[in-house]
Amino acid sequence: MELYGASRFLSPFARSAFVASQEPGLPFEMTPLDLSRGENQAADYAKQSLTQRVPTLVDGDFARSESSAIDGYLHQADAGPPLWGRLPHPSAGPVWVAPAGLFQAAGPA
Repeated sequence: MELYGASRFLSPFARSAFVASQEPGLPFEMTPLDLSRGENQAADYAKQSLTQRVPTLVDGDFARSESSAIDGYLHQADAGPPLWGRLPHPSAGPVWVAPAGLFQAAGPA
């Protein structure tokens, strides 16, 4: 996995995704982007991130942007203890707005 974030962890959203990957010990490579130089607007990054913002997680041919979506993906990808603890009901997980404007919830459908 590769996690793109702002250099020096200036983005709190990139820090959230970093912690979500570190807590369960998931292997990943951190790729810092210099936002002041517009590295997030580069064509190669735009192929990975619909919003061209940080963070973006790339796992093989799958890419996910937005910190809540990344946190949810990592929560489901890890076989260890749950990142958010045990939820009383699967629909009680975090909710975020997808790029298409649809709501998605972490956890089984």
